[in-house]
Amino acid sequence: MKRFVNKKSIKSLSIALSLTMAISSFQIVNVFAAETEDSIVIYHTNDMHGAVENLANIKTLKDNTKNSLLLDAGDCTQGSAIATYTKGEGIIDIMNATGYDAITLGNHEFDFGSQKAIENMKKAKFTPLAANVVDANGGLLLKGINGNGANIIEEVNGKKIGIFGLTTEETYYKTNPKNLNGTEFKNIIETAKEQVKLLKAENVDAIIAITHIGNDKSSSPTSIDLAKEVPEIDLIIDGHSHTIIQEKIGDTTIVQTGSSLKSLGKVTLNFDNDDVNVKTELLDIETVVKENPANEEVSKIYNKYNDKVEKELQKVIGNTKTDIYAFDKEGKRLSRIEETPMGDLVTDSMVYSTKKLLENTEYKNYPIVALQNGGGIRANIDAGDITLEDVFNVLPFGNIISTKVVTPNILYDILENGVCKLQLDNDGNIVGEDGRFPQISGMRIEVDINKTAYNPDKPENGTGERVTAIYLVDENGKETLLDRNDTKTQIVLSSNDFIIAGGDGYNLLENLKNISEGEVLDVVLADYITYLTAQNGGSFQYKMDGNRIKIKADKDNQDENTLFKPISLDNFLYLKEYKEVTLYEDIPEIDPPYWANESIYYFKALGIFEEDINFYPNNTVTYGQFKEILQKLLGLENSNLEEYGIVQDITYTDDTVLKREDVAYMIGNVVRAYNVNLETKPITINDGIIPFARENFQLLAELGVLKGNGKSFYPEKNVTKAELAVILYNLSELYLN
Repeated sequence: MKRFVNKKSIKSLSIALSLTMAISSFQIVNVFAAETEDSIVIYHTNDMHGAVENLANIKTLKDNTKNSLLLDAGDCTQGSAIATYTKGEGIIDIMNATGYDAITLGNHEFDFGSQKAIENMKKAKFTPLAANVVDANGGLLLKGINGNGANIIEEVNGKKIGIFGLTTEETYYKTNPKNLNGTEFKNIIETAKEQVKLLKAENVDAIIAITHIGNDKSSSPTSIDLAKEVPEIDLIIDGHSHTIIQEKIGDTTIVQTGSSLKSLGKVTLNFDNDDVNVKTELLDIETVVKENPANEEVSKIYNKYNDKVEKELQKVIGNTKTDIYAFDKEGKRLSRIEETPMGDLVTDSMVYSTKKLLENTEYKNYPIVALQNGGGIRANIDAGDITLEDVFNVLPFGNIISTKVVTPNILYDILENGVCKLQLDNDGNIVGEDGRFPQISGMRIEVDINKTAYNPDKPENGTGERVTAIYLVDENGKETLLDRNDTKTQIVLSSNDFIIAGGDGYNLLENLKNISEGEVLDVVLADYITYLTAQNGGSFQYKMDGNRIKIKADKDNQDENTLFKPISLDNFLYLKEYKEVTLYEDIPEIDPPYWANESIYYFKALGIFEEDINFYPNNTVTYGQFKEILQKLLGLENSNLEEYGIVQDITYTDDTVLKREDVAYMIGNVVRAYNVNLETKPITINDGIIPFARENFQLLAELGVLKGNGKSFYPEKNVTKAELAVILYNLSELYLN
């Protein structure tokens, strides 16, 4: 007898999603799930940032769904090559063909200026909404563009659905202030109350707010605040924070899909007299594409613009006499472990752009430093002509310039995160490549990796001691040493919006207030290259300083705990396609299925479990068996777990029968080595656990990798093969969606 095991996909580490918001149980949602005759289906997107290729498939899905609407919560017209080189017009054309019904304005709809935002909306066949956005004369900015500019009532399947839009008040500083031309953003909460009152007077059956406000801790108000303050709203379709939200506050449901059209939101409304029942789903875009053929009209329009942009990308924008690299000739990503010419060029361009961004603000005389995560730099530029395509290859993610004010004390702590993964190997070489490694401008830092590293898994232990000095460096090369204890001197930190929001472990930045947002990084770099070329008579020579990041390392003084071989989530084994497997005779398909059925067959499909006739689920597991399984799953070069720090100061023989606490100890070390931000849920464990495993056991219980009986986990019981399969499956769930 055969069975098919579902496909899974590895989660991008550039965006570390909260576990509580992840798609549950690995199941691929069937986007053709049946609705009742009275249902209304709402598909929704947010923060697409120009990533619209798959709208052709969404068009097919919407057309095949009775009584459906398609709504967008803003930031759709900026971020991709098509968006940039058509100033958003191409995106609107593609959305028109897709059949959107309404959108709200995001802050980045203003990146080409408020007048261009209005012009783009006038080209829309759908209804743009922004009830709190007024022009310089105090009138609604979008009034008269396919409606009143604030709200619309859609009649679907005999029901009146009232929809209004809201745009974040942070737009004042989350686009270039020059772009606004007197546009103002009224109080979100008060505007929402007014809109609800107006729509209720029209006897609508449901009220939906399309909002671009998000749930970032540094934002106020958030969509959660809106739900609490205006409980009459049935559904908030949110954007702005690039998070996945499926949450209910009182009677109000809040949804958001992340960003860049990686997912499509689906909400089903069912009505019971005056009550509205709201069901939410998050559809994986790969599945939507697979199950819904692309609409020919939408694809044709997309291809027209894409072809036009492809030609634009061949445009020469500068010339360099030197190779500008982030990778070496063997493909090693040097920008993840050391200063590179490309890192210097990118961050120099960020300082250059930020100066222009702030020139008419209160921050114009502040010193500016720039920070780019090395993992975000993806290509070299060879000597000779430089095209726009070259620049896009370097910075392909559509990130934007984002700035915050920091003090020296904060800057030291931030940079500790950037260098916390550096190590010395047994030969005295610096290893520990990591995407968080800082490429910098406007400053110089000195690092001693013999000193205590910041541990992102245990921030309560302190911020680390490796960054021994930070010097501000002005345009003339003059250096000023910053005092680590200085909490008063103010400095503008320019980075990308991923880092500014706390990405790659830069959590200390998350709660600081943004002071401005600028252009897309590839545009910033292209402008700077053009500037350098013109300033140097048609070709510039770019060589890195070579001293921006000085790393001191002494093998003899290196802590033994930093000599472990690094393990990478990139090597984590996962199922990339549907696969047929033969059932074990002792674990047949039954109803209900055996409790560990899904886990066992998933790992059999991966080739981790053997092809024997029987699985023997109740057999114990030896250390020899466990380390071979872990080697396959983690993609390790060998099964010597001591070399990777998975086993430390403990001796196991291959014949050692493992207890649950042994497995928890080793898997806990794996989780800590991966160092991905994961949300835990506090839990009390009643059992006594051996000291060396106690912290890791607690960690895995709080992450849900270990699931006990109530608050008891029986840590001293021998682990069975079936139990190990489930534990490893739960481990995979932390890093797959």
